[in-house]
Amino acid sequence: MIFETHDDQLVATCFVDYCLPRMSYIVTVCVEWVKDHWDKFSDNTREVIERHLSSSLQKGGISSVDRPEWEGLLAWIEEKE
Repeated sequence: MIFETHDDQLVATCFVDYCLPRMSYIVTVCVEWVKDHWDKFSDNTREVIERHLSSSLQKGGISSVDRPEWEGLLAWIEEKE
């Protein structure tokens, strides 16, 4: 997948935002997808994803079942910086 336009980048952030409050297999799919495509995202898209993820974790908007997976993604993102 190529992220050439602003709309492509927006879809990436929307996918993450959609998945954050979910409690299903989609969380695993999303986390792996973000990791697979991270290097293709713009700096702005990366910042937005990290900010939304961090905010959701802090506010408690993530299920306890999926929290470890999201925390793992945030740690992975922070290591990439």
